[in-house]
Amino acid sequence: MKKRLLAMSMALLMAAGLTVGCGGGTAETPATQAPETQKDGGETTQAQASGGGESGEQVTIRFAGWLEVEEATSQLFKDLIAGFEAENPDIKVETVAIPFNNFKDQVMIAANSGDAADVIMGNDQMMSAFNGAQILQPLEGVLDQAVIDDLIPVYK
Repeated sequence: MKKRLLAMSMALLMAAGLTVGCGGGTAETPATQAPETQKDGGETTQAQASGGGESGEQVTIRFAGWLEVEEATSQLFKDLIAGFEAENPDIKVETVAIPFNNFKDQVMIAANSGDAADVIMGNDQMMSAFNGAQILQPLEGVLDQAVIDDLIPVYK
């Protein structure tokens, strides 16, 4: 439960950063570029991604997004992650960088193969597709209802 709450906190932090970082242009990325997982401090195992938090152990959250791939937002994204990790030393964020052009398809493939990230970013059309594919965790029980009520419908 704590991991889901932490993941949602991370998602909200990233959403706030996304609105700040969307002002510039983007760099073109090849459509065939595969997602890359960046790990600081070694391999992350499934046990690490599922455990920790309750006992003060390190928890690793996998965050999938395109901000790190795009030249205009890469440094902002890295700074947001560093700030989040500094404020939450028991949480390690492992980024899964996927080019925007491939993002929806790669997230769907990962979810259907059992390798989905804990937190994903997305625009309205992507979230609608993810909701339709039933690959998202409901927000009820993770966020206060007042926060959920403030979201536009596709993100609920």
